[in-house]
Amino acid sequence: MERLLEVLEAKSFAQAQQTIDDSVREAQRMKEGMLEEARQRFDRRAKQDQQKALLLEKQELTRLRQAAINQTNALKETLVNQVIESVKVYFDTLSDTEYFHLLEQILDRYQDTQERPRLIVCERYYEYTLERLGQAYQVLASSKLESGFIFSYRTYDVNFQVDQIFAYYHEEFSRKVAQMMFEDSDETS
Repeated sequence: MERLLEVLEAKSFAQAQQTIDDSVREAQRMKEGMLEEARQRFDRRAKQDQQKALLLEKQELTRLRQAAINQTNALKETLVNQVIESVKVYFDTLSDTEYFHLLEQILDRYQDTQERPRLIVCERYYEYTLERLGQAYQVLASSKLESGFIFSYRTYDVNFQVDQIFAYYHEEFSRKVAQMMFEDSDETS
């Protein structure tokens, strides 16, 4: 019986040891599975964070690029407006001969009409224009005109006031000036 007890004890011990060994292996397998799952979650999270960081970087670069383009376009617009304004000043301050030459060129373009217009001119150019065209045209001075002139026909007027011409053609003038000034740098526009 002692022997039987020893055999049973040994068998019980072996089974207990086997259960402990199985439990240790199962715990190790579970631990490795949990560690692997944690590594995979970490890798996924790191990849997601990296993608988010790349997206944020791309968005920031796009925002900065657009801000630079907007700033460049604003500067271009300012420069174009300065050029247009300086051209307006030039036309506002023409000498008598320059004014008369401009008036003659435009009159030549309007000679096709059957009727001769009355010429309404700025007061500062009245004497000079009257002296040269007073025999062929009725020349009138207007204190309301600051620059330019008006061809007045019986039923309509053709207005060549500098401010009104520049206001009416502002977009077209701006586009042409911008093309002349920045034709090589259109990739930012």
